[in-house]
Amino acid sequence: MTYIYLNYENMKNVIASLASYANKAENAQSDVVAANEQNNNPSSLSNVSKLSEKVQELRDKIKEIDDRVELAKTQSENGVAVKDESTGMISYYLPVNAEDSIKNVSSANQAMLDAKKAKEIKETGGDEELTQLLTGSVLSNKNDPVYSSTFSEQMGPEGMAELADRMRNRWDRWNSDPFYPPGVNPNEERDKKYAEYQQGLSALSGNIATASKSDVWNSDKKTAYANGLTKLATDPSGPLNGPRSFNLLLTGSDRSVENSLKMKVGEGGREISTGGVFDKNFLTTVAQGIEEHEKSSKNYPEWLRKYSIASSGYGVVGSRGEWDPFTGVLTAMGRNPEAALEYLAPLSKDNATEADFAKGKKAPIDDSRLKWLFERMSSDSDSKEAFTTAFAGASELRKK
Repeated sequence: MTYIYLNYENMKNVIASLASYANKAENAQSDVVAANEQNNNPSSLSNVSKLSEKVQELRDKIKEIDDRVELAKTQSENGVAVKDESTGMISYYLPVNAEDSIKNVSSANQAMLDAKKAKEIKETGGDEELTQLLTGSVLSNKNDPVYSSTFSEQMGPEGMAELADRMRNRWDRWNSDPFYPPGVNPNEERDKKYAEYQQGLSALSGNIATASKSDVWNSDKKTAYANGLTKLATDPSGPLNGPRSFNLLLTGSDRSVENSLKMKVGEGGREISTGGVFDKNFLTTVAQGIEEHEKSSKNYPEWLRKYSIASSGYGVVGSRGEWDPFTGVLTAMGRNPEAALEYLAPLSKDNATEADFAKGKKAPIDDSRLKWLFERMSSDSDSKEAFTTAFAGASELRKK
């Protein structure tokens, strides 16, 4: 991460000096025009008239600088950016590969503030406060590469998983014992609660997906984050609900059947967003990591062990498919058919291309992974839906 340092008082003095210069230039222009008019316009002032545009450009630049200085002050005061008390230097955060523009600085600032608030809510806050944050600022900014990359990085894969788990548990608690305020239509209240749940997951899934496709993260950072997500489903020391939370982040939904970018809720059919569209290489990295874990496991894979532990206790656990990480991976691949095609049925010859295949040339397909996934697939509907979704996406793309 990158912090840009500045001295607040010194920068405010610079801004004041620039503003004073702009005022003097504007006044000088007015004096020249007035003197020319008083003397019956002896000179052409065409070049002087252009000074107004230059002064406005300067004022715009002054405002941009001042906005950054104030953002640095806000970030430092809120503890989201570095502050050096001994020198009076404050700073603002900007991702390494992001252009240093006021829009990007503002996006990064909002993401830093939201991540700080999310971490505080995880420790001391309630479900309603978390829901407001996720369905508000986090959801509305999920397509902004700078915001998404900053928020996802600040939270980390495990932090994002904890938020997803909180949203799932909130819905499970309400759904198992619903409360309807007096005078409220029960169906409308249920639709509202379910929409909040789905939108909260969409916010988390969408932010990671946008970050995975953006230029803000380089390939190393994308790979590291993909591996971090994979650990949620494969690491024995990770959280018990890690595999289920992994699926929530990949699908943006608790059921793989909701595999479109929008879903309808309630009698009126109000559309809300669902999961994100992830980068192809990001998804294949995750899938290969989980596959390697399963094939190298001496006994049960980690996700199945944790599912067995969770299902032996109390509370809402969900189906086996909701814990199987390939439910999440294949559902996400259904939204990116290129990833599904490359992972499920790659061309087996190194020199073969999709163009060759489309022209009818011989290009054998390596279907070993497809067969392995089919054989490991359980009878659980979530697993079947995810497999079918990814397979259909790959088949349609190859057919073209």
